[in-house]
Amino acid sequence: MPSFWDRFRDLDSLKEQAEELIQQGIRGSKRQAALAKLRYRVFELERRMNSEFRVLGEKVWDLHQAEAVTPENLAGAYTVLEALADEIAESKDELNELLTSARESAEGADGEPAGEASEAERRIEPDDEGRPEATPLE
Repeated sequence: MPSFWDRFRDLDSLKEQAEELIQQGIRGSKRQAALAKLRYRVFELERRMNSEFRVLGEKVWDLHQAEAVTPENLAGAYTVLEALADEIAESKDELNELLTSARESAEGADGEPAGEASEAERRIEPDDEGRPEATPLE
């Protein structure tokens, strides 16, 4: 008949398994938080892009009414829109990279759980600097 202590013989291995499961949960929640931050950043950039398109449209309409539409009059708006489009493309690339790494780790493609944050996850921190408060055409 097994003794009372025989039931706890593999307690250490159970503790290790529990700790590994906890670590996997923490990595998963960090990845989800990084995805949420990046999705929000893409949303904000697209919102800013729509705002700049509105400013450009208003400027074009005002120039059209004054019969003075020329590329030189709109040059400032183009540079802002091009910079925003580049930033949106970079953010979407980071999002796709992070989603791909999340899928690979979920599928166990490499056979080992991802212990360290990927490069995309480390670059997720939102960049509040460099945001213009006013539109450049005002």
